[in-house]
Amino acid sequence: MTDQPDLIPQDDNLEQLLDYAAAADEHEVARWESTLTDFVDIWRGALQRREKMSPEDAGRIARQLIAETAHYRGGRAFYLPKDDRLQRALRDDRIWEDYASGRKTHAQLATEHQLTVTAIYNIIAKQKKLRTNSIQRDLFQQN
Repeated sequence: MTDQPDLIPQDDNLEQLLDYAAAADEHEVARWESTLTDFVDIWRGALQRREKMSPEDAGRIARQLIAETAHYRGGRAFYLPKDDRLQRALRDDRIWEDYASGRKTHAQLATEHQLTVTAIYNIIAKQKKLRTNSIQRDLFQQN
């Protein structure tokens, strides 16, 4: 398989929001809702630890990430699993990424993740459906 095109189209409003978020200083971040500030702090810390970024660069990117998340998911409640459910969801996303990029076969993924080939097929089918549903609205879906 070849690399898939970006499923999220270019959005000029988002680009303006990202530019604003990148330019926001620490005092502006302090005025954000506490949950947003928590996300910025979490992402800033992760970027500093994992990517060895300066606090300024990590803060800038963290604000851009929250701005982009808010642009696409803002105004809607959503659930973030934790512990085993989060690990499973992240594993399934990684399986999809490895499969969709053509890097690994079903059998290789089954061996790597200690799952059956049938389980890998099911995970890939579920991940494909999740991605399709995120870009295509269900015609018969009740609001």
